[in-house]
Formats: sequence, structure tokens, C-alpha cells
Amino acid sequence: MQRYFIAEELSVGKEIILDKDISHHLMNVLREKVGTMILLVDPNQSLFEAEIVAIDSAVYVRAIKNVEQQVELPLDVHIICGLTKKDKPEWIVQKTTELGVRSITFLSMDRSIVKWNDKKKAQKLERFQRIAQEAAEQSHRLAIPQVNICDTLKQLAPLWHEEVVVLADEEQAKDENGLQTDEIMVQSSMSWSELVKNSMKNHAIYAIFGPEGGISSSERAYLSQWAIPKSLGPRILRAETAPLYFLSVISSLTELDQLNKRGE
Repeated sequence: MQRYFIAEELSVGKEIILDKDISHHLMNVLREKVGTMILLVDPNQSLFEAEIVAIDSAVYVRAIKNVEQQVELPLDVHIICGLTKKDKPEWIVQKTTELGVRSITFLSMDRSIVKWNDKKKAQKLERFQRIAQEAAEQSHRLAIPQVNICDTLKQLAPLWHEEVVVLADEEQAKDENGLQTDEIMVQSSMSWSELVKNSMKNHAIYAIFGPEGGISSSERAYLSQWAIPKSLGPRILRAETAPLYFLSVISSLTELDQLNKRGE
């Protein structure tokens, strides 16, 4: 069944008029008729089966039943990516949404080639958020990731004060004499499973990825106050690939093992 996110709270038996974009898609793209069943996700992340009960200039639906479904990652994963070139940010938004990310922040970093002015940022944000919604609908999620654009790392620091923060930086991960504190050095030596287990205490983890040129030394020095440097394996990953690898690791450690156990 086709799935859509709506802005109005639903309950069984309630009838609503779908907004113009959803109505247009159902009427003119899919050419659905009265009696067709669709899936709707309301602002409470509640999923309902709904029936089309009337069509004129818009589509009218009635919520038939609430559907229990768990598709979100057990851990809120927040991705922070250095601003990358061309259409890479769009690709990152789409694919990380499919993999379960909770939020995506694009950040202008020292080695970012791309620079966006305020007008460009507003245009990009609108497009990114639309891509995130479409990807969330396609992958049958219950939440749409929030997309943000920031100018400096200092703007983000308050977000991760009490959270687990991972820095995907091969150079610092391999540097035993880096700038990190003793506590950070101990955490960086943890296995991925131990690190994820620690992050479950606050139900969130932040991961920082550089742009094409990587993380600068000044950014490493600043992030050493909070971030745990971790390697993503023996291969060098592209800026747009590393976040996907990270989310796959999180999924494997938090939900795939549980799914396998249920099937045994």
C-alpha cells in the first residue's frame, strides 16, 4: 500500500481531507479510486490503514485501523557531514534516510570546497527535506529525518554535551599520541559493540564525517574535547559512503541480531 506522512492526528474512524500534494499523487499519478486502501503516518508516528471514501477536487479518507509496526532504529543516529560537492548531499540525505538516520546536518568545514549563501541554504534545505520525506515514505519509515545546515562546529557543540560522539577520522583513530583526553583514548579503544551499548544509555549517538578533503588539524583539536575517534575499517571510504557504512554498523549491532533471534 502507498504510504504518506500527514500533518493531522488520526484515530480510528476519523475522516480527513488529504493535502493537495498527496491528493494530486493519488488522483493524477496513481489514478486511485474510491475504496482503495492506503497507509498514513500521523505526527505521533502512528500508522493507520485508511480507505479512500470520496474524490472530487481532493481525496477524502477514513482511518480504518491502527497498525503496529516497529521500523525505526532502536538508537537515534545523528549524522554530521562536511559539506560536499555537486549532488552528493542529496544522495546522502536519501540513502541515510533509508538506513534509519534521525537527523542529518551539513556543515561548512575547513576543507569544504562548496560554500552556500543564505539564499542557497534555504533552497537546499527545502529540497533536502522533501527528499528525506520521499525516502522515508519509500522505505516505510514512521519518522522523517530533520535536515539542517550549519556554519561552524561550535554551533553544534551544545547538542552533544551528554551524548556519545564519534569522529570518523582515520588519521586520528590511528594516532595513539593524539590530542584526546585519557577518557577519550579509552573509549576509542572500545569495540564498536561496546561503544553502541554505551550510547544506548541516552538513546542517541552523533557521528561526524569530513568533506572530500577530510578533517583539518584545527577541527581535530577542537573535537578532541568530545569526540571519540573511530576507524571504519581498513579501506578508505568516500565522504558520501562513510555515513552509510556507519549506519549499517549501527543497524547490525542494534536490530539485525534481534531480528535473527526472533526467527530462530
